[in-house]
Amino acid sequence: MCVYSSELRAFIEPYYRMDVYAQCYSYKFKAIPDEKYWPTFGTKIIPDPRCRRGRGRPKGSRRHTEMDLPNVQRPLRCGICHQEGHRRTTCPNRDRERVPTRKNRCGICRLEGHNKKNCPMRPQPSNENL
Repeated sequence: MCVYSSELRAFIEPYYRMDVYAQCYSYKFKAIPDEKYWPTFGTKIIPDPRCRRGRGRPKGSRRHTEMDLPNVQRPLRCGICHQEGHRRTTCPNRDRERVPTRKNRCGICRLEGHNKKNCPMRPQPSNENL
């Protein structure tokens, strides 16, 4: 079969022909009028309030598993007297001084009673550069 044959048209669908394509756009389209010419309806359209976006960050849509459940809650422990059963806001020893959990130690000599700034073993800066 020859490519330039007139029989080739038998294999092409009619809507691919140029005359059918031109006939498709031969009709005139009516322009859409301005909003003031639109017909009015008797009822006012009220949008559904459930379709409005809420305020703030949207909630996630992730499905939670048993891994997401909170761990077993630890007992309450006070930050003042370090006893269990109450917090520092309801502590009976709230007016008293805070009980330290451990003694502070020096970062240089590891002895109690002073810190790095006033440690007797701290090396003094040399005056050679002056």
